[in-house]
Amino acid sequence: MKIEPWSVIIGIIALSIFLIPIIYDQMVKNKHKLGSQLKEMAFGKGTSLKQSDIWDDTYAIGLDTDCKYLFYTTLNESKDILIKFSSLKTCTLSETDTPRGDAPQLDLILERKGSDTLYRLPFKLDSNQTAKKKLAKQWESTINKYIT
Repeated sequence: MKIEPWSVIIGIIALSIFLIPIIYDQMVKNKHKLGSQLKEMAFGKGTSLKQSDIWDDTYAIGLDTDCKYLFYTTLNESKDILIKFSSLKTCTLSETDTPRGDAPQLDLILERKGSDTLYRLPFKLDSNQTAKKKLAKQWESTINKYIT
């Protein structure tokens, strides 16, 4: 039995028409969930988010400029971080190469005052690296602006 090329093409198109809305819906749900997690963290401290970003539908970062809190959450790792800016010493951007030659790992490194404790907030670089590096640099600058 011979398969006609046009039937394969029609099958691929039909499959795409079915899968694209499902993938898009999942991305929207993830962004909404991350946004909700950040808002809940802020509400729990009696503050509200003044600035926030979500990237890769996996990570979210936000801040409250009035009470000076930084919020960070992830979708997959249950990693919620809440830090008062007055407890931070520095924020630096670190780019490390991965051993397998994958895209480099970009992290915001937060150092606490009077402690060796470091918080590592990852920005995974897999696609659109230039935009993600720019976003990470903006957050480094913003965080350093509020560190007292």
